[in-house]
Amino acid sequence: NIGTGSGAPYDEYPAFADAPVLTPGRAFLLILKSPAVIKTGSGTVMRSEEFTKAGIELKTGYNFVGNPFSFDVPRDSMSLADGSTLIGKVWSFVGQGGDNSGWSPNPTTLKAWEGWVVRVTGATYLRFNITDRARSSASPGAARIVDGSASGPSWRIRVDAERQDNGVYDRGNIVGIDGRAADGEDEFDMFEPPLIGAEAVSLGFETTDGVNAYDVCSNQETERVWTVVLRTPEPRVDVTLRMTGIESAGQPVHLFDMDTRTVASLSENESFKVNTRSGVRRFRLVIGSDAFAEQNSDGISLVPKATVLHQNYPNPFNPVTNISFTVENTGTATVTIFNVLGQEIATLFRATAQAGRLYEVSFDASTLPSGFYFARLETGRERLMRRMILAK
Repeated sequence: NIGTGSGAPYDEYPAFADAPVLTPGRAFLLILKSPAVIKTGSGTVMRSEEFTKAGIELKTGYNFVGNPFSFDVPRDSMSLADGSTLIGKVWSFVGQGGDNSGWSPNPTTLKAWEGWVVRVTGATYLRFNITDRARSSASPGAARIVDGSASGPSWRIRVDAERQDNGVYDRGNIVGIDGRAADGEDEFDMFEPPLIGAEAVSLGFETTDGVNAYDVCSNQETERVWTVVLRTPEPRVDVTLRMTGIESAGQPVHLFDMDTRTVASLSENESFKVNTRSGVRRFRLVIGSDAFAEQNSDGISLVPKATVLHQNYPNPFNPVTNISFTVENTGTATVTIFNVLGQEIATLFRATAQAGRLYEVSFDASTLPSGFYFARLETGRERLMRRMILAK
């Protein structure tokens, strides 16, 4: 079950079987592993005009809202009691996989017997104007999220994430600046929907109100910093990140890895692989001069001081582990696995490695016995070794 709020977890049924969990003001998403019948007690019937006056209570954070009517309701026939727009606050779930791990942003219609997830930054009410329904149409604000035609400096950088194990992706995550946007929440922003299902992926940008899929700021400052959050429901998932629109910023773009304490200078349409490790990885995306990047790097140097072979993660492992490394100078690098007898087991990487770029490779030891193994990184001038433990 998922209650309203910013980060309520999934619970298995036995954890709440005897609890009075169905309470007014809370919503639940049920994921069934087999067919089932849900029995409920008596409910309350409300007239449509009562929804117009009061509506459905929304609490701060995520709210799962179902259509209370047996017919489709256009988004333009709904409003928030606090006067803010629904643009950027609603998603509909269309099925696992596809764009945004199955979510569709800014739906124009709340279909009968279906629902939306709505995120608000303060308690309010979702109201329905049923007696005088407008025609369903997309608000112009939806297009403005990615429109770069404003006066003054304006640019967008898009970040896509795709799982390598199942091809599920989260595409179209956007940061940027625009003369019409504000630094706080506005129609140029869009929150990141929650993770649904065991094989999903989520990428967003941290804000004071949560995590956004779109976060476009004003152009009063052209140098900007965002914290990028990559999440998967399960740990140790390989994900490919691709960034486009970098050239539109007209200035250097750096991605600081807050876990490995390394940095990559990014180029247009560049893709690279990372591992989600515990299920959450954080990066700092810095757009600006090298001096600005140094000031906002959390102490991570822009220039690698040495070639580094990081300890594999996890360790001990069974049967897959990940190995990351950086090189001080651009050139050929090789990552090889050996057993305790010095026999070569596998070559995981043999290619040109760019200075300062973080590389991650996976080692699958499913066919090997438990014991000690060694990862070796070789460059033109250096040879580094890490001991790993396979525990089956």
